Amino acid sequence: NDNFVTRKGEPVRSRGEMLLADLLYLLDIPYRYECALYLPRESRAIYPDFTIMHPLTGEIYYLEYLGCMNDPEYVSDNIRKYQRYMRLQDYSRVISIMDMNGNMLHMPSVETMLRNMFLK
Repeated sequence: NDNFVTRKGEPVRSRGEMLLADLLYLLDIPYRYECALYLPRESRAIYPDFTIMHPLTGEIYYLEYLGCMNDPEYVSDNIRKYQRYMRLQDYSRVISIMDMNGNMLHMPSVETMLRNMFLK
């Protein structure tokens, strides 16, 4: 198991999460990694990969990096997680970035998306 550490010095679980954390940091978009989120009518927290505060509006968004979409068990676990996310009042604040094997992220596209969502 590889150890991945972001430019901020945070340990993360995957190369993709490291790349995303570094990009958020470089763009000066405030985030927390795997911060507990308690959903309505649930006693157990879920842990979004990234909880992002919009730097212009202060609104909170949740970014999930789905890095192993070719693994059926991983997909099933994440379907359950997304079913729980549906309890949020504004589900449109859940952002998903999908990857088949953890090596296919097109960072220029991700950067464009993040800039358009959070810096304009």
